Amino acid sequence: MARNLSSASYLTMEPKNPTPDEPRYADGRAKPTQIPIRTAATCDHEAYVCLTMECIKAWQEDHIIHFERTTAGRRFKRELGL
Repeated sequence: MARNLSSASYLTMEPKNPTPDEPRYADGRAKPTQIPIRTAATCDHEAYVCLTMECIKAWQEDHIIHFERTTAGRRFKRELGL
């Protein structure tokens, strides 16, 4: 994850079924990951996220997306009607 990202440039997610090698807090909970946002033309729906329902659905299969945690997340939720 890149450091010093604006909250308008990423979404915060965590895996639904974290693997043992996922970063964790001291109490054992998986740490959320910050996924950078790209345009639909440059998004691969795997390492990046874009403002399309197709991409959000691909990520939601195995991640919990915390839309409320970032400016971008709130915008995605509003624009996609989630």
